[in-house]
Amino acid sequence: MVKGKTQKSSMVSDGKALDLIVLSVYLIKVAQTKEEKAAYLKTYRASPEGKAKIAAYNASPEAKARKAAYRASPGGKARIAAYNASPEGKAKRAAYLASPEGKAKRAAYHASPEGKAKDRQAHVRRSYGLPPKQVEAILLDQAYCCKICVSPPKKGKVLNVDHCHETGLFRGILCTSCNVGLGRFGDDVEGLIRALSYVTAIYTVPDGIHPVREYTKREATKNNKLKYIYGITLAQFEAMLKEQAGVCKICASGPRTKGRSLAVDHCHETGNVRGLLCIKCNRGLGQLGDNEFGIRRAIRYLKGEL
Repeated sequence: MVKGKTQKSSMVSDGKALDLIVLSVYLIKVAQTKEEKAAYLKTYRASPEGKAKIAAYNASPEAKARKAAYRASPGGKARIAAYNASPEGKAKRAAYLASPEGKAKRAAYHASPEGKAKDRQAHVRRSYGLPPKQVEAILLDQAYCCKICVSPPKKGKVLNVDHCHETGLFRGILCTSCNVGLGRFGDDVEGLIRALSYVTAIYTVPDGIHPVREYTKREATKNNKLKYIYGITLAQFEAMLKEQAGVCKICASGPRTKGRSLAVDHCHETGNVRGLLCIKCNRGLGQLGDNEFGIRRAIRYLKGEL
């Protein structure tokens, strides 16, 4: 009995050994097959035919959809972020952005509506520390209108983030016209109060004394232009200039540009001449609506009462 058992056990052990040998040969064969397959794929992908086939597949809708789905997945995002943060990824990105193709693509993106919106968001976050969600909440609070003139932006325009130029602190979101108008008056409450007094005052144009001498060609042209646009003569213009001592009626400064005279300002509702202003104050009034309402709200805005 003992002898039979010994023979049986030796046969079993021999069978196991044979199985291990067969398994080892199979694994070696599989490994060799994998290596050969990898080498073949590498060679094929580097060949013109392989490159063309890969390019055609990558351009297909199926490949684009698979790529987009992978990039949107958590695993894809993590892998892309890790690669972009690696030295190899940074070097590759820098080389691409420096290439003509990369520059053209970047310029096209920044010129697109999406790129412009992203640039504005980045500028607002960088300059004022306001993330897009906070800006959206402020716009909702203002009913998507300018904080001064209470009007929505014009077609194709956007509302602008306004800040105090002394402290750098955020004040509100304004339309381009009101934002530039405040800048014209140097964000100065006193200047706007003077502008308000100027707009609400009743002004009478002085009678000008026509000179005995004949007008030069240039003076005659200016006289005709003043008569046609504002209903005053060159003599009256000169009398107004003398009355104002040659300076702006609001900010009391001379013409901003050398060789230019002060601008004739008039009410856009009645057409009546109100005085002579420098370009900055004249344009500032126009951008604040050229009315008492706009200027009063601008004063309250600067005082932090809105």
